[in-house]
Amino acid sequence: MKKPNFSNTKLILIAGKRYSGKDTFAILLKDLLIEKGCRVDLVSTAQHLKTEYCMERNLDLGKFLNDRLYKESYREDFSKYVLEHSEEENFQIFLNELENKLELDFVIISDVRSKYDLIELKSRFDCFSICIKSSDEEKIKRGWLKSKYDDSHFENQLDKNLFDLVVENNSSILDLKLKIEMIINSFLGKGSIERK
Repeated sequence: MKKPNFSNTKLILIAGKRYSGKDTFAILLKDLLIEKGCRVDLVSTAQHLKTEYCMERNLDLGKFLNDRLYKESYREDFSKYVLEHSEEENFQIFLNELENKLELDFVIISDVRSKYDLIELKSRFDCFSICIKSSDEEKIKRGWLKSKYDDSHFENQLDKNLFDLVVENNSSILDLKLKIEMIINSFLGKGSIERK
């Protein structure tokens, strides 16, 4: 596939296991970039699958996207649903949706789980990839209960060495915001960050 003209837009790829805080990180990153005057959007690689899944099963899409307990109750079934669709097909659908974001400064992709997606995005676009990590102790405080899903293909496909940066999320929201500020400053040419 020919690489599209995406030179003015940076993709920020976010990955992390369940309850690592990747969604919180992505939302804070978006809000802080907007405060800096940047044009930014937050997207999901699996949005179309989530929409189709909820429509086919007559589920509440809003709750599926935003209610953690509601989403967890369907996680196993949704994982099977995702596996029924090819990575290549899903990626192409996502690429088509991404083309509508070409005029933005940043596009944050909040749920990169597939090595295929990560490699393909990096090969096509200007990307910066971030892995969010949290200790089991911190995840338990957020409501995490270990399940068989934690050992699944979806949770363990990505190796941390594939990422430009690993962010440890084991403290407060304020601490996380400070880390995000450092990342943003590096994007805007106002500082540097240590890559792991």
